[in-house]
Amino acid sequence: GGHIQVDLLADFLGPRLRRVIDSFAWLMLFAFVCLLAWKVLDGTMNTMRSNQVTYDLRIPMWPFIGMIWLGIVASVFTVATKVWLIATGKDDLQSADAQEIEEFSHGER
Repeated sequence: GGHIQVDLLADFLGPRLRRVIDSFAWLMLFAFVCLLAWKVLDGTMNTMRSNQVTYDLRIPMWPFIGMIWLGIVASVFTVATKVWLIATGKDDLQSADAQEIEEFSHGER
Protein backbone atom coordinates (compact mmCIF):
# COMPACT_ATOMS: atom_id res chain seq x y z
CA GLY A 1 0.00 0.00 0.00
CA GLY A 2 2.86 2.41 0.58
CA HIS A 3 5.40 1.36 -2.01
CA ILE A 4 3.90 3.27 -4.92
CA GLN A 5 1.16 5.68 -4.02
CA VAL A 6 -0.07 8.92 -5.54
CA ASP A 7 -1.11 11.25 -2.74
CA LEU A 8 -1.87 14.33 -4.83
CA LEU A 9 -5.63 13.92 -4.52
CA ALA A 10 -5.77 11.80 -1.35
CA ASP A 11 -4.10 14.44 0.84
CA PHE A 12 -6.91 16.91 0.14
CA LEU A 13 -9.76 14.49 0.86
CA GLY A 14 -11.37 13.61 4.13
CA PRO A 15 -11.10 10.13 5.62
CA ARG A 16 -14.56 9.04 4.43
CA LEU A 17 -13.97 9.94 0.78
CA ARG A 18 -10.45 8.52 0.91
CA ARG A 19 -11.93 5.26 2.21
CA VAL A 20 -14.37 5.18 -0.73
CA ILE A 21 -11.57 5.75 -3.25
CA ASP A 22 -9.34 3.15 -1.59
CA SER A 23 -12.21 0.66 -1.48
CA PHE A 24 -12.88 1.17 -5.19
CA ALA A 25 -9.20 0.78 -6.11
CA TRP A 26 -8.78 -2.38 -4.05
CA LEU A 27 -12.05 -3.81 -5.41
CA MET A 28 -10.74 -3.30 -8.96
CA LEU A 29 -7.53 -5.08 -7.99
CA PHE A 30 -9.58 -7.88 -6.42
CA ALA A 31 -11.59 -8.31 -9.63
CA PHE A 32 -8.39 -8.43 -11.70
CA VAL A 33 -6.72 -10.97 -9.42
CA CYS A 34 -9.85 -13.18 -9.43
CA LEU A 35 -9.95 -13.06 -13.23
CA LEU A 36 -6.24 -13.87 -13.40
CA ALA A 37 -6.70 -16.83 -11.03
CA TRP A 38 -9.56 -18.17 -13.14
CA LYS A 39 -7.58 -17.90 -16.39
CA VAL A 40 -4.44 -19.48 -14.93
CA LEU A 41 -6.54 -22.33 -13.51
CA ASP A 42 -7.98 -22.85 -16.98
CA GLY A 43 -4.46 -22.90 -18.41
CA THR A 44 -3.34 -25.37 -15.76
CA MET A 45 -6.25 -27.70 -16.51
CA ASN A 46 -5.62 -27.48 -20.27
CA THR A 47 -1.92 -28.26 -19.74
CA MET A 48 -2.82 -31.24 -17.56
CA ARG A 49 -5.37 -32.57 -20.08
CA SER A 50 -2.98 -32.24 -23.01
CA ASN A 51 -0.12 -33.94 -21.11
CA GLN A 52 2.36 -31.22 -22.02
CA VAL A 53 5.89 -31.99 -20.88
CA THR A 54 9.23 -30.17 -20.94
CA TYR A 55 11.31 -30.69 -24.05
CA ASP A 56 14.48 -32.29 -22.69
CA LEU A 57 13.50 -34.03 -19.46
CA ARG A 58 9.86 -34.84 -20.29
CA ILE A 59 8.67 -33.51 -16.93
CA PRO A 60 4.94 -32.70 -16.84
CA MET A 61 4.42 -28.94 -16.92
CA TRP A 62 1.08 -28.71 -15.10
CA PRO A 63 2.50 -28.92 -11.54
CA PHE A 64 4.65 -25.85 -12.17
CA ILE A 65 1.76 -23.88 -13.64
CA GLY A 66 -0.37 -25.13 -10.73
CA MET A 67 2.12 -23.63 -8.27
CA ILE A 68 1.78 -20.29 -10.05
CA TRP A 69 -1.99 -20.64 -9.69
CA LEU A 70 -1.66 -21.32 -5.95
CA GLY A 71 0.38 -18.12 -5.59
CA ILE A 72 -2.33 -16.16 -7.36
CA VAL A 73 -4.99 -17.74 -5.12
CA ALA A 74 -2.97 -16.56 -2.12
CA SER A 75 -3.07 -13.07 -3.65
CA VAL A 76 -6.86 -13.32 -3.96
CA PHE A 77 -7.13 -13.95 -0.21
CA THR A 78 -4.64 -11.19 0.60
CA VAL A 79 -6.47 -8.60 -1.50
CA ALA A 80 -9.85 -9.75 -0.13
CA THR A 81 -8.54 -9.24 3.40
CA LYS A 82 -7.34 -5.73 2.51
CA VAL A 83 -10.75 -4.88 0.98
CA TRP A 84 -12.47 -6.13 4.13
CA LEU A 85 -10.15 -4.11 6.39
CA ILE A 86 -10.75 -0.92 4.39
CA ALA A 87 -14.52 -1.47 4.24
CA THR A 88 -14.79 -2.08 7.98
CA GLY A 89 -12.57 0.86 8.87
CA LYS A 90 -9.86 -1.25 10.48
CA ASP A 91 -7.20 -0.18 7.98
CA ASP A 92 -5.09 2.93 8.43
CA LEU A 93 -5.73 5.39 5.58
CA GLN A 94 -2.75 7.65 6.06
CA SER A 95 -0.76 8.68 3.03
CA ALA A 96 2.62 7.01 2.50
CA ASP A 97 4.44 10.24 3.45
CA ALA A 98 2.44 10.60 6.67
CA GLN A 99 3.21 6.98 7.59
CA GLU A 100 6.93 7.51 7.03
CA ILE A 101 6.95 10.70 9.07
CA GLU A 102 5.09 9.00 11.93
CA GLU A 103 7.41 5.98 11.88
CA PHE A 104 10.47 8.23 11.87
CA SER A 105 9.17 10.37 14.72
CA HIS A 106 8.55 7.27 16.86
CA GLY A 107 12.03 5.92 16.13
CA GLU A 108 10.83 2.81 14.31
CA ARG A 109 13.52 3.11 11.64
